Amino acid sequence: MKVLSNQKGSAVLEFVLVFPVFAALIIGLINLAVLFNNDLVAYLAARDAGRVTVGTGSAAAGRAAGLKTLEIGGLAGGNAKVQVDRPGPGVETVKAEATYRVPALAPGFAALLGGKPWDSHVELKRITIYRVGERLREPENITPYCGGWYGCK
Repeated sequence: MKVLSNQKGSAVLEFVLVFPVFAALIIGLINLAVLFNNDLVAYLAARDAGRVTVGTGSAAAGRAAGLKTLEIGGLAGGNAKVQVDRPGPGVETVKAEATYRVPALAPGFAALLGGKPWDSHVELKRITIYRVGERLREPENITPYCGGWYGCK
């Protein structure tokens, strides 16, 4: 009976049983935090690209603004890209799209995001749509702003 009352290795056994579950939980939380951060940066990039495109009338300027936001947020490079519709006469809306690849650190996590369970990365996108104002639809009606701090030249 003395063998059953010896509990010297019980703490090690409990640690060995609980540690893998705890480690998987921590890795999953880190992966989720990275995903939320990347999603927010991509949303801001799409928003900036759309706003600059509608404001300036230039898709190139909008794309550059979106890429700058991605660079500031740490998604620049081959993992992310920005596409913007070209505004012009008769165009009612401008769509800006930021696409990025997020790593799936936990096994099977990619399946929750629309990929295959064995994928190491998943491609996600954020889209914003802006309505084009009258000033961009009819360029001949644009008059310069002559007030405030700037004045007219």
